[in-house]
Amino acid sequence: MITWTAFNNVSNPQIKNHTVVLLDGNKFLLFGGFTEDGNSNKTYILDIDTHNWTEIQTTGTIPTPRNGHSAIVVGNKMFVIGGWNSTGNSACSDMYQLNVDTWIWTQCSVELTCNMGKIFYAQGLLYIFRGGDGQHYYNDIHTIHPVTFELKKLTTQGTIPPVRANSANVNIGEFLYIVGGWNGTKRYNDMYRFHISSSTWESLSPSPKKLAGATLTHYRMANMYDYLVLCGGMNSSSKSNPEIYLYNINCDEWHSYTPRPLTPDELTSDEPSYHGRGGHCAISLLPDQSRFLIIGGSVRGIENTPEYPNSTLLFDISNIEPDMRIEKEFTSEFESFFNDMQFSDFRLYFNDNIIHAHRVILSARNERFRTLLSKRWSKDDIVDIHLEKDEMEEVSFQTFCGMIYFLYTGKLDEKTLHNPIEMLRLADAYMIPSLKQHCEVILKKEVTAESVSNILEYANYYHAEQLLLYCVYFKQYKMSFGVSKDALC
Repeated sequence: MITWTAFNNVSNPQIKNHTVVLLDGNKFLLFGGFTEDGNSNKTYILDIDTHNWTEIQTTGTIPTPRNGHSAIVVGNKMFVIGGWNSTGNSACSDMYQLNVDTWIWTQCSVELTCNMGKIFYAQGLLYIFRGGDGQHYYNDIHTIHPVTFELKKLTTQGTIPPVRANSANVNIGEFLYIVGGWNGTKRYNDMYRFHISSSTWESLSPSPKKLAGATLTHYRMANMYDYLVLCGGMNSSSKSNPEIYLYNINCDEWHSYTPRPLTPDELTSDEPSYHGRGGHCAISLLPDQSRFLIIGGSVRGIENTPEYPNSTLLFDISNIEPDMRIEKEFTSEFESFFNDMQFSDFRLYFNDNIIHAHRVILSARNERFRTLLSKRWSKDDIVDIHLEKDEMEEVSFQTFCGMIYFLYTGKLDEKTLHNPIEMLRLADAYMIPSLKQHCEVILKKEVTAESVSNILEYANYYHAEQLLLYCVYFKQYKMSFGVSKDALC
């Protein structure tokens, strides 16, 4: 479930194809864009605490009115490059910087024609994925030094994306992600990631819809799992997209969500439902937080004419149920050798029970067994491994046997699993990630209002991050609504 609300403020700029950058934890700076009266070169500041928009009176060499430009803050400077000019019907090739302490503009000695691209800062340089120039579309990346303004075109490699503009973009650490866009004839739903240090592109799973004018933000769930949030944009029918999509970076998977309508008590503007916007800005309140703003943009009205909402929307995605994933770690080709005496070369003794095992299989599939067998191996045909009692305290032979079977086959039979907590303990002790993930998925089904605290404690103790995240989510959101666990699934 995605929740949201609207800021009711008549001074909200009605604008699209503008830029919004974060100044500090509670202020955002908006520049330029297209209004019903044409392009703008005005600068506004939004104070999150008061929900108030204020126009800033700037001086110096103020950029000409434009839309579709790119902007970023580095230190106390906001850099603005490119965009679509009010005069001449052409893309801009100039670059400006605004001192956010003095509000004075200066023009930079850079010429790079670009429109509907992306600027980001990494490794001491400004990077530009430049989009189009009004006549052509590009897939190139340039760097600009933020002090000397030296301009260089990068030589990139890998699976280079087709040319495009108006794609959704976000920079996270060493990577730039791009989704969708427009090449002059069609919209894309493909997705690419650019590794900055190696200048290498790679293709990822395509997004659920072909969109242009959408936005990407970064959400780091519980400081563990990284997601991209794709929202808005115009689809192939030039209609606003009301869906919000989350991309799990770790799993390379997309999920779709529809923001719920507001109740009468929640209404603060004339927008009871979110219909999606194109040409908007989506920006997180703080890095790695679950709340983000959608500012400006346009929607298609009843007669398919563009309308410019005057409300800023605040979205909260923190109560989305965490993903549970199981990585395939082992194949099943050794299943027939499990506990088979004929080719066994050592025995595992556990609580007066024996498992006939194979040194090469267990040492290849588990680091702890490799260390154990390396230390205790001899030239004898059969070696007995006696596991310490305190090491396996409160673990049954049935559970231990199930772990060994998993190492041979990659299979865990939920129906015959004696105790998933015991298995979770073994998975943690023997450092078997995929077995731990199987246990997490099984234990998730056992989470109730009565059991959640105990399961959370086990998840924390045995480093089951996915299960821990789900238990926290369950306590904060499912229990707070006073409903059963199945009612919101």
